[in-house]
Amino acid sequence: MESDNRAAFLALLADNRLTQAMAATLICEYTRRPCSVRTVRSWVNDPDKPSSRTCPEWAVEALTEALKTRE
Repeated sequence: MESDNRAAFLALLADNRLTQAMAATLICEYTRRPCSVRTVRSWVNDPDKPSSRTCPEWAVEALTEALKTRE
């Protein structure tokens, strides 16, 4: 499941031509909670790297919903 979230998040970035910084901003605006570029980077980083973190399902959902409000 966790790699599915990472893949979905990466697809959202690619399909919408978003940078990690843009994604962090959209998530912040949508959730009204802090989300740093560093956090986003840890979600999309190579899972074998020490700085990698599991991409949470809420992040994929928040970015998806934020993009809907942007259209």
